[in-house]
Amino acid sequence: MPVEDSKLAELFQASLVSFDPECSEFSFRRVIPVAVYVDAGDKSTDLESQVASLVDKALKESGFEEPQEFARFHGSLILLNLSRSSVPLDGPTFLEKLGTVKNNVVEGLKGLPWKKAGSAVKVAVAIGTVVIILSGLPAATPVIGSFAVPVRIWIALKAAREGVILLEELKNILTDSRAAKNALREAEQAIWRDIKGEDMSTGEDFQTKPPPKFRKRH
Repeated sequence: MPVEDSKLAELFQASLVSFDPECSEFSFRRVIPVAVYVDAGDKSTDLESQVASLVDKALKESGFEEPQEFARFHGSLILLNLSRSSVPLDGPTFLEKLGTVKNNVVEGLKGLPWKKAGSAVKVAVAIGTVVIILSGLPAATPVIGSFAVPVRIWIALKAAREGVILLEELKNILTDSRAAKNALREAEQAIWRDIKGEDMSTGEDFQTKPPPKFRKRH
């Protein structure tokens, strides 16, 4: 499905201006690109709807308008949207609100029924310069990480005028990039550190803890 050049041009320009450090001290209605990627087999459509809803909710709660949909692709499902702040924002306030959106999306993702997906799941949500990535196996708690991307990365989509090409470009950035893989690896390592911490609930290092004393038998 072709994506209109004028809409993509609007997406790129608005994003670049909104994140431009030279515009930081000025207040205007900031615009951010939003992309949602879901690959969960035959559950992709259902899960995409839930992920998109929680992203919309997080944006609305932080003062952004409901995203305008530019493109939708099925199979490995991707939405490409554009959201605008409902009031003028200066740079620091804009970035603070984006941080809140990110945190709320992460918490929302944790609460979705991933264990019922019945297949391996991969999800990515890009909000401006932040990408949240989730990966999980059937009946297991998913791993959630995040990484930053330069706003200029959205320009890479400019040449992707056909849906299939745009789909591949977004997938390459959101889930297959080295940054995405590193984010998941770091999140997984953090989970293991937490597990080890729970196993040592007394707070004592098992390697330095003295051995227990046994009473002599008479």
